[in-house]
Amino acid sequence: MNVVLPPRVVGVPVLGGLDVGHGDEPLSLSLGPIGELDAGAGTLTVGPAVR
Repeated sequence: MNVVLPPRVVGVPVLGGLDVGHGDEPLSLSLGPIGELDAGAGTLTVGPAVR
């Protein structure tokens, strides 16, 4: 993750530069699980895709 903008900049946390989607070695992100973006710590925590 290259960029994390704190909520005060745009109203919600925003991140960019993730290697997901297309590319040589993309990461996978599941659709649907609950996630928590901590702009202060620069972390994205994603829960399990299956409950």
